[in-house]
Amino acid sequence: MPKGDRKIGKADPEDGTTPVANLLLEALAMAHLSGEEKGVLLYLWRSTYGWVNGNKRKVWDEISLTEWAKALNTNRRYALKIIAGLVEKKILLRKDLGKGKGYLYTTNTRVVQWDRGCLGEQGVSILTTVVVSKQATQGVSKRTPPQVSEKAPVPVTNPRLLKKVKENSKENNNSSSSKFPITKEVMAEIALLYEGEIGKISQVAAEALTDAIKQYSADDIKNAIKEAVLRGKRNWKYIEGILKNKQTGGRKGERDYNNQGRYSHMVKR
Repeated sequence: MPKGDRKIGKADPEDGTTPVANLLLEALAMAHLSGEEKGVLLYLWRSTYGWVNGNKRKVWDEISLTEWAKALNTNRRYALKIIAGLVEKKILLRKDLGKGKGYLYTTNTRVVQWDRGCLGEQGVSILTTVVVSKQATQGVSKRTPPQVSEKAPVPVTNPRLLKKVKENSKENNNSSSSKFPITKEVMAEIALLYEGEIGKISQVAAEALTDAIKQYSADDIKNAIKEAVLRGKRNWKYIEGILKNKQTGGRKGERDYNNQGRYSHMVKR
């Protein structure tokens, strides 16, 4: 039974708690968001994970603009601006219930898909390591910061990439034409980042990534993907342009990036 401490403004776990995944809490702590933006997430978690439908926790909740404004202690116009910003950053997901019927809201639990400008380079690195390691259930304060050499290998699950890895593993054993060896671990790290930031890996994309890994280091490819995303250019031709520019040491503008590359026909999303 509730102890009634809320009436006197005293929090007590016995009056109710909201279970939130450790990874979400860690991402929230690292994210470069305003106080109001973090307030939106906290209110959403309370409105979803804090309630049970049958035997399951709520995941989606219908929240009106008036409710958002009241929760954030602001006006409807400013609340709408904050909500729209979080949707654009891929942190908040919403479903349109129809004309004049409002929206359903939930949190994007795939934090690697959040806008990289929010988490920053260090945050993305730490969270990605947590996602693919066996330490994912531990709290940040209870584990040693992950070291690159200790990171657990990420399995390649994309069938197109698996085929390419096998083909090129044989090629690497019989030829020295590849500047950088193609391994499942290297391909998996790049695939995870690509699918999280650019989109689903098609057959053409798999070939493009495989060719790129032969010519550039994994770090260069990952940095190029991140740079393209930060510039709002989610397409391979732009990423390839960044890689070529780095390799030649030249300086090229966005126009050059957008008009070059073997895979310039690839769809951007």
